[in-house]
This record gives sequence, C-alpha cells and structure tokens, in this order.
Amino acid sequence: MAPWTKGTVDFQAPEHRGISDQAVLKFSDSDISGADFNYAGPGFQDDLVLSFGQIVALTGDFYGNCQFPGDAEQISDQWNTNPEASIRRFLSNSEQLNQDTKGYLNRVVSLMLQQEQELAAAI
Repeated sequence: MAPWTKGTVDFQAPEHRGISDQAVLKFSDSDISGADFNYAGPGFQDDLVLSFGQIVALTGDFYGNCQFPGDAEQISDQWNTNPEASIRRFLSNSEQLNQDTKGYLNRVVSLMLQQEQELAAAI
C-alpha cells in the first residue's frame, strides 16, 4: 500500500459501507439502493445477508490476497495505473468472501458492526 501523504484519503470499513450503501444499483428490471440490496452467498452461515456496502467493505478491507504475511494490497492501490488489476482483485476477493469456507464471515461482520457503532457513538 502506498504511504500516506498530504492530500490523500484513507477509507475504512464504515466509510466503504456508507458510500456503497448509498449507490444505486441498476438492474434490467429495476433500480435498488446498495442498502436495500440483500445478498446471501452460497457459503454464508446462519442466514447471514449482506448489503452492497458490506460486500464492498468486506472485499476491500477484510478479504484480500496477501502476497506476504501482513502485507495485503488494497483494491485501489493500482486503480490509476491499472484499473483492470483492481477489478480482478475485487472479483477474486469477492469469491473468497462468497465461499467463506472457514466460517469467518459472521465474526468479521460482527466486528464491522461493532466498529460502526463505536464510530457513531464518537461522532
């Protein structure tokens, strides 16, 4: 990940979710807000359903492809120079999220919700 410099913006899961849940998703038969988009992946446990914003936050912040332990490239790291690589990374991370073979998703979503609550209380 590129080092932080003056003028750059760094988003965390609550910001990713907030922005993406406000997006309007266009389908052939209707439009739906990201917050109203409900997705239950085939690997999800305990009837978990995610909004579009949660999917973006999870694939961007929690489910990644690490080249080395502790070093995860962010989806947006190459956006300005190689947007196709960023799209491939998002799709790959989404597939990891979708499978949830180790059952981490419910715990991670719980931590995300706790983080959002703490942020809301601090504001």
